[in-house]
Amino acid sequence: ASEWRIYSQVIIPLSRPALAVLAIFSVMWRWNDFLWPLVVLSRSEMFTLQVGLNSFQGELNVQWNLILAMTVLTLLPITIVFAFLQRNITTGIATTGMK
Repeated sequence: ASEWRIYSQVIIPLSRPALAVLAIFSVMWRWNDFLWPLVVLSRSEMFTLQVGLNSFQGELNVQWNLILAMTVLTLLPITIVFAFLQRNITTGIATTGMK
């Protein structure tokens, strides 16, 4: 068998779950990133959801109803992605390190 055939029929199918988990975790990490957008962004129109969520907390008062509503909104996209890619996540985590 040629190298291309081995690569396309053996290596890629075995690495697909691990690469899917890597992609999902990378997106989740960037989605939940707080410090970098807080440092870089100066206009409130450009804030990410997490930085915008922080702006609802003041020094003297906390608007709990708005904070909890925004928290639900920030969780929805990640929950939807997990629901669709759950099989890849569990397969990728379960087969990591197995020969």
